[in-house]
Amino acid sequence: MRLKKLNFIAILICLQCIGIVSCDKFKKEPEANKAILGVWKFKSSTGGIAGLGNTVFNDKYAIEYTKSGSYFEYEGKVNKAKTRFIFKNEQMLLNGTIGAVINYETKVKQSFRVSNDTLYLFDEMVDGFNYVFIR
Repeated sequence: MRLKKLNFIAILICLQCIGIVSCDKFKKEPEANKAILGVWKFKSSTGGIAGLGNTVFNDKYAIEYTKSGSYFEYEGKVNKAKTRFIFKNEQMLLNGTIGAVINYETKVKQSFRVSNDTLYLFDEMVDGFNYVFIR
């Protein structure tokens, strides 16, 4: 009887340890989200109602995502915009799958993909823009 009680307690302790480790892993930022951090130089834009892309951005534009959740837009060395962002797993408009979506405090949402030194941003709205940035 005493051995059964000890086994039961040992099993409970193991389950608690597994739960703590699992929660700890859940809180960590996925590697895909970390890949977006840093400065990115504007390359091109498409989409929008006329399909001409976002004409506000030019070859002097760059964006930056920081680990602390800040987003900056620069034209040359001049800071043009600053806001905060967080990642949320949401259903993406373009393909209907669940994935990481950048939610800015300005209420804009963008899905993204990083491939080598290229960042692809997709506005999560009808007639939104698609952007390409390089490191």
